Amino acid sequence: MGTGFQGDVVSDLMDFAFKRLPDIRIKHRVKQNWLKMYNKAGSVLRLEMVINDPTQFKIRKKVWRNGRNVMEWVDMRKGVAYLFRYREVSLAANGRYLDALA
Repeated sequence: MGTGFQGDVVSDLMDFAFKRLPDIRIKHRVKQNWLKMYNKAGSVLRLEMVINDPTQFKIRKKVWRNGRNVMEWVDMRKGVAYLFRYREVSLAANGRYLDALA
């Protein structure tokens, strides 16, 4: 793990001033995954992590290699069995984002 990201981060800002309760959304996209931050009516800050391509993240699990079971970091897959890892990845990303804002 620990390899640096080599790619683009695309960010956009959307102002929903036309709604009854105005709010703002900032979305940061990395490949097919994104982190969104909403400012609801100027009083509630909400973060949301969307994982559309879980193969960009790793999970440590037992795999069969060369005739034996070994623990290894492998690509995360879609599925209910990996919800705990989705939670870990999302909380870590949201935490780093909030630390950067502070």
